Amino acid sequence: MKSKLTPEQRRWLRNHTLANPKRQLKVLRIDLFVRTHVILHISSISRILKHSGLSRQQVIYIATQRFTPSNLAYSRRFAIHVRNLRRPAFFDEFGINRSGMSNRRSNGWNVRGAGATNLLQYLKHWPTCNITGMAFMDRGGVFNVDVHTRGTDAAYVDNFMSDAADALKMRGVDGIILDNCPAHKTWQIEYYMNRRGIAVVFLPRYWPQWNPIEVCWNWLKDWLGPRLHALQNDQTAGDVIEEGLGRVTAALARSFIQHSVIYPAAWTVENQNWNGPGPY
Repeated sequence: MKSKLTPEQRRWLRNHTLANPKRQLKVLRIDLFVRTHVILHISSISRILKHSGLSRQQVIYIATQRFTPSNLAYSRRFAIHVRNLRRPAFFDEFGINRSGMSNRRSNGWNVRGAGATNLLQYLKHWPTCNITGMAFMDRGGVFNVDVHTRGTDAAYVDNFMSDAADALKMRGVDGIILDNCPAHKTWQIEYYMNRRGIAVVFLPRYWPQWNPIEVCWNWLKDWLGPRLHALQNDQTAGDVIEEGLGRVTAALARSFIQHSVIYPAAWTVENQNWNGPGPY
């Protein structure tokens, strides 16, 4: 029997804990053994969950907030509303630092793609500062990528959205879908988008599994892993990230959207002309 988890098994444990917030650690230990045949002490399971950004209190809080009557009601309205969009774009940010983000509070990350940019290895050639990225994704791929050092505040997001609004309009985007980060909920963003005929739609609280770009970050992590140790002298970490996101093809982007099964299948069909909700 093994006594150590692989990165993939750690992600499974985190996802399983979020999906079963009332499960005690001793029960999670049994679930883990049945799934992976790995035997861990209860204290080890608790430590792994804390390193992934989850304490027992956080797990219970997320679960109670996710399934409140008001949030469930909003999730139904959200699912109906987004079906009126012909070409939506999904927006999100991610961050990586030299330590691999092993201690990042990531309780908002996608249930499927949890730990999306959580690189477990120490990055020898990575800059000492934090690197943040943000981008849009639609069925055609990832676009308007911005990679910068340090974190992101409301002013930075505001400038990014102001510059991106015209590009979204030219691309044919008629709605953007984003999470409930306070930096996203400013009147300026709705102003930039609405005056160009682009709707701004917020996900239900604590339901990032409905944001397919989270799955893209998970793919990016796998793509980055073997490349960041071999950075060339003339290539920065930001260059490598932008190169990786540039490799997200239309087919790959559509497969990410398919992971979130609430969205119309027409959004993932190549060369389609969908005229709104209805049979598809």
